[in-house]
Amino acid sequence: MSVDCCMSAPSSPVADVAIIGGGFSGTAVAAQLLRRANTPLRLVLIERYSHQLHRGVAYATPLADHLLNVRACDMSAYPDDPDHFLRWVAARDDFQDELPLAVRFLPRGLYGDYLSELVDHAEALSPVGNCLERCLAEATAVTATTAGAIVQLADGRRLAARHVVLALGNSSPRLPPALAALADSERMIADPWAGTGLDIPTDARCLVLGSGLTSVDCLLTLLRQGHRGQLYALSRRGLWPQPHGDPVTAAELPDPLPPRLTALTAWLRHQAAAVSDWRPLVEALRRRSEQIWQTLPEADRRRFLRHLKPYWDAHRHRISPYAQQRLQRLLDDGRLHALRGRIVAGSRHGATLRVEYRPYGSRGTQILEVDHVINCTGPDSGVGPTAHPLVKDLLARGLAARDPLGLGLLVDEDGRLLDAANLPSPVLSLLGPPCRGPRWESTAVPDIRNQALAIAERLLREIHSPRERVVAARPDLRAAPLGAPA
Repeated sequence: MSVDCCMSAPSSPVADVAIIGGGFSGTAVAAQLLRRANTPLRLVLIERYSHQLHRGVAYATPLADHLLNVRACDMSAYPDDPDHFLRWVAARDDFQDELPLAVRFLPRGLYGDYLSELVDHAEALSPVGNCLERCLAEATAVTATTAGAIVQLADGRRLAARHVVLALGNSSPRLPPALAALADSERMIADPWAGTGLDIPTDARCLVLGSGLTSVDCLLTLLRQGHRGQLYALSRRGLWPQPHGDPVTAAELPDPLPPRLTALTAWLRHQAAAVSDWRPLVEALRRRSEQIWQTLPEADRRRFLRHLKPYWDAHRHRISPYAQQRLQRLLDDGRLHALRGRIVAGSRHGATLRVEYRPYGSRGTQILEVDHVINCTGPDSGVGPTAHPLVKDLLARGLAARDPLGLGLLVDEDGRLLDAANLPSPVLSLLGPPCRGPRWESTAVPDIRNQALAIAERLLREIHSPRERVVAARPDLRAAPLGAPA
């Protein structure tokens, strides 16, 4: 398939679906459309970075030390075919191990290979001649038309489509405001995922901001590159991701659960204290987290984000035993100092970066002098300063609305993007991390693959159905041309 497929004018042939974002979210939607369509479809997948096409940020890493944080048995891209990934890996002769394949934590780069082949395989098996075209470009705006939408690209080209799926993935991390003075320093790595590695001398003193999954990945990257200098990790609460234990079965939860956050937290603490392993309990809560999140009052959601989110993340987003062993060795050997506190300021003194922070429980501050600072605070909300240009445009024109908690954008239960008037778009759909506000769990493969399947099934119904079904969610548009003002 040609990569340069985009049209120079909106009068060119119209795509049935344009998918903006070529990481896991976009790839999963494309594969589901290809394998389920019963009449020929023209799909266009738009991705701005060639090395992330079908891989995204997470699975573009070439390092073998970067492992999946979920066992292989739970990594199928198809929720209706849970063994799909296992069969794909089993067919490769170079991945044999004494552990059963299903319980292993495999390299993320290998999973990227799987995703790269996923859509090709779905297209090859399509009985109706579906067509997927790849477009390497950055989408900057979407305009509604009577036929669907026009996607504006940064290089001036435009693409016409009947439906547009926003699969934008995670936003870049935001540099802590207290370190604004270091923003233009070449020794400040504001986004560790912006390249393919960390260009840091092996004897450099490094400060890692944060202690979550990104921090673990960066520490493993430095070790792989032969780093031997002193390492520091500074975070507000000093919580590292918990390791996976033996495979577990989700615990049984009562129905209904306590409806308020205080009662739910007390119940959870009581249950966790009564068992030898808390993981089955967390797994059960994860499976019902969207339901729980949506029933919590907004005040409770804000309280959760302010006080409990770091603790939930540390237990919910666990790391492989291998990553845990490497991290623990760094701590035990004194190579890594884990610091708990709040950043106060940053400054440059010659080639040295100084970070002033207030240790937890202290009124005074301390100064940490390092050669490099790596911002591993995790992805931003997606609606802040680091937001995708397309998101900024949609918000500016009222075609999208921020979640009240600042977690992302609003969607309805079918994945349709909500506008500033809280009305669902007839042409724009959204999935993945930007849906955290209404759905909470919207970042991992088991969650996103379900969203991809639901959106693909709905789009196929709308593509092959009368117009009245396309605008079923918008009675105010029944008498108006598609895309006309309501």
